[in-house]
Amino acid sequence: DSFSPRLVTPMQQAVRWVVLLSIVSAGPGGVSADPPADPAVSNEQIQQWVTALESDTYSARHAATERLILAGKPAVEPVARAIEQGGLETILRGIYVLRQLAVSTDDIQTESAAYDALWQISQRPVNTAARRAAAAVQALDEIRYRRAVQKLEQLGTVFSMTQVQVGPRLSQPFPSILIDESWRGRAEDLDRLSWITRSAAAEGPEMWMIILQGPQVTDAWMERIKDLENIRVLQLKSTALSDGAFAV
Repeated sequence: DSFSPRLVTPMQQAVRWVVLLSIVSAGPGGVSADPPADPAVSNEQIQQWVTALESDTYSARHAATERLILAGKPAVEPVARAIEQGGLETILRGIYVLRQLAVSTDDIQTESAAYDALWQISQRPVNTAARRAAAAVQALDEIRYRRAVQKLEQLGTVFSMTQVQVGPRLSQPFPSILIDESWRGRAEDLDRLSWITRSAAAEGPEMWMIILQGPQVTDAWMERIKDLENIRVLQLKSTALSDGAFAV
């Protein structure tokens, strides 16, 4: 049966993984490092732009907003601090900056950092910043979910429904994510899976099955997926994982 991915409602419970098939031993892979910040943008410049968000002139506020978006990931933390400490203009413009960074770049790490910053602010005691951040997170969940599905499908991921044996005479369908030898992405592209399994923007399947198949599946992949939420079944086929891939 075909399966059209929908948004998921996360369950507040520990993730239980069921590893079904044997693992082929091999050496561990590496994990991509953060991309370097643009050396042309200094911390001092970023702080000046953050301060200018409260400028008396519209042109200065607007220019600072655009500059912070262009600065990328180095701007995330200073802007997040300013949102929690600044006035209404800083809150509104700061949340706009983080929201843009969370969806308008091709850099997964920048997008994730901006989203996580908004989520953290949304969890603070209720105030203007928390309410605005929560609204931004809700809107971003749907955008990120759809973008993640589209990007992963372009890289060769297959979304479907899979029947899993859960008892002697009982099977259960799970929305599944298959990544096999036809995968054309990098290890860091797997970070997009969290945008799907943790999304809370709408109703949908609550628990997922992930199937990883082929020698391209290394320890670096496990580092990327080990903290995914709402994974009930993890199936491994003919991988190149080492014995230490599941070490606690």
